[in-house]
Amino acid sequence: MRECKEYEITIEKLLRVVHNYTNPIRISVVMGDAWLTCDEASTRRMKDFYLTKNYNYHDKAETERLLKYYKDVPVWNITAWHEVDCREIRYGVEARCHYKDLREGYLAEKADIKRAKQREYRKRRKEQQ
Repeated sequence: MRECKEYEITIEKLLRVVHNYTNPIRISVVMGDAWLTCDEASTRRMKDFYLTKNYNYHDKAETERLLKYYKDVPVWNITAWHEVDCREIRYGVEARCHYKDLREGYLAEKADIKRAKQREYRKRRKEQQ
């Protein structure tokens, strides 16, 4: 993971700065030229995606996940957004980050999810026997 400069805003700082009564926060991951520099075939097929969608502070598990894997990832282009649904209008904050900055955390999270699924599978198999 690359070192953040003093003036850069990290995900941790973003979560601290944006008040907990603010509407949802979205963190959009921009692939950019990551498909050129990464040697993984899966990265070449990836498109831009949301690291979080409609995140709010009341979701403790999501907060822990963000701080565990993506705490030091710098964000940029922080904007406000709004959606018009047939019944309501929702407002929120959106920040963007580059995939190359969060790649290590993303792969670590993916590996942890895979290990958890394997543990669950082994546990079910053991109970069935």
